[in-house]
Amino acid sequence: MGLVLLVACSTDGESFGTRPLEGDEPGTHRLDDFPLASRSDAAFVWTGEQLFVWGGLTTDDPSVGRRSLGDGAVLDAGSKWRRLPDSPYPHGLYGSTGAWDGTEVIVIGSDCDESVPPDTTGEPPRCTAPAAVAWNPRTDRWRRLAAPPIPVDHESGEAVIRWRAAAVGAGGSALFVDQKSGTTLSWNRRSGRWATVPSPVGGQLAACADPTQSWVVAMAAPYGATPSGDHRLRTIRPASDGVPVWSDGTETQVQPDVQSCGAGHVMGNAGLQVMLVDVATGTSTPVAAVDVVNPAQPSLVTSASLVGAWLFTASSTPQPPPSTTTIPLEQASRGASTTLEPAVGRRRPEWSARLVPDGAPTPVKGRDFNLFVWAGTTVANDDGLISCDLRYDRSCVAWVGPVDARPRR
Repeated sequence: MGLVLLVACSTDGESFGTRPLEGDEPGTHRLDDFPLASRSDAAFVWTGEQLFVWGGLTTDDPSVGRRSLGDGAVLDAGSKWRRLPDSPYPHGLYGSTGAWDGTEVIVIGSDCDESVPPDTTGEPPRCTAPAAVAWNPRTDRWRRLAAPPIPVDHESGEAVIRWRAAAVGAGGSALFVDQKSGTTLSWNRRSGRWATVPSPVGGQLAACADPTQSWVVAMAAPYGATPSGDHRLRTIRPASDGVPVWSDGTETQVQPDVQSCGAGHVMGNAGLQVMLVDVATGTSTPVAAVDVVNPAQPSLVTSASLVGAWLFTASSTPQPPPSTTTIPLEQASRGASTTLEPAVGRRRPEWSARLVPDGAPTPVKGRDFNLFVWAGTTVANDDGLISCDLRYDRSCVAWVGPVDARPRR
């Protein structure tokens, strides 16, 4: 079954969310396969009414080198893929990252050689200059933009984005946070210009985009070259009337994991306890493990991920231990025996989903849902989410939440 993506027309305002979809059946549904070659690191953008996929790298053995790709496709209403027209960059942009500004998809990267050196060299391809391009879904046309001020990577000497940038857009603006340098690149369609904002911590950031708030959440990267004791959460959002600024930051009592954020929250942990951290207040709340099949049975949250307004958790519920068994140990001592007390077994993890911050959990059915959540190419709307694994089998799936569990509009 395909997921029909009927939404309001795009505007210069925030475009997160869709209108209710008549006849959407809750559950997990297989969509049509992505129609182009397998790839990684593609620009993957939800426009509010279409899923845009463009560029990336081939999935050849990275130890022998790969190629940069310049084709793409969009998933239209009716869940049918349509190939994008040729862009101004036939072999794409290296380090491509995209954001929806309310009217156009803005993609930044660097105009580089098509051949990408093996990962073992640690080097990017030879590049000419940073570049940016915009695609308009109403006209189905591309246009070149002014070159973005991507910082020079001091290790390679090239102006490239080496780590995936966190990107978000709204109101005719788009911003991209380069995690390695900590620099924010801000595009303003009205002026047709780029602006830069320095790192709020003076260096590397760990960052993620929260589309429900139209902001990027960041903290000093714990893996940076100069580890910092600064564990504050900071936010930056697109500004259509000037240069955006970072918030002062919110102190937290736990270690946030800003790779996963949504609905104004990020994931965190306190020892083995998974926590939900409010970005605005720093308040952390334990993620309760609820067995949606048998609430009275204890369970443990083993994985959690925020996608838009949805919190997906996986839990493993202990099964009753099997009866003890007595067996002879003839090789050790004839006639001797021992009693084995098997360890408590666990069944396969079960996924559940709920709205952040306090929606009731609902079971998520689907054998491939673990891959679905963690594939790295996932977008959310008010009714659920869509995810594709473009690395191997080019498969895409959609999950539609129960009607009574969806966000209020």
